[in-house]
Amino acid sequence: MKKKRIDLYVQRQKAKKQDRAKTGSRTKVGLVFLLLLVVLAAFLLLDTNRMEKKIEDGNAVLNDPANLDRFEEINSLNQREAAYISIRENLDGLDQIIQSYPEVGRSLFSHFLMGNAPGITISNISYTASTGQFTMSVEADSYSSWTQYISKLEKSPFITGFEYRGYQRDLGQDKYFSSFSFQLVDMSQSQEMVEED
Repeated sequence: MKKKRIDLYVQRQKAKKQDRAKTGSRTKVGLVFLLLLVVLAAFLLLDTNRMEKKIEDGNAVLNDPANLDRFEEINSLNQREAAYISIRENLDGLDQIIQSYPEVGRSLFSHFLMGNAPGITISNISYTASTGQFTMSVEADSYSSWTQYISKLEKSPFITGFEYRGYQRDLGQDKYFSSFSFQLVDMSQSQEMVEED
């Protein structure tokens, strides 16, 4: 067997070179990873700035006085439209009532809706032809107008079974309101009453 000579110095130098090579490759991987993190952070920063700018632009549009005025105007128009639709539906309901009682249609219409004291508002009118049940909501701007309308209903030749049980009052606006439900009298009786008038 041959004896090999081991030179420790040479072995140590080889080991250092190998360590440097490993450390160099680790350093390269670390640098690449660090570079990726920097690029990602820069992208996130730019994207965050872009989103903040969009939010600021959106808030500027929302808080623009001209847009706020337009929003208020649109809201007001929507409320008016809803009121007009309600009125139209009530008029359609009246038309059905008038058609179901053709002999007294005008008189019935005039009696409930015309010639009332100032400040009387009538809404939510409905009629069930099979039972003769008539329902409506009434609102008055003053107590005097309210009592005059109640008296008119109590003396009406067109209704029967009317029982007045009171009203609700809005103290803030001094308004009086209630819903009424009663039977219309038989058409032939109503016709006779109209002819007597």
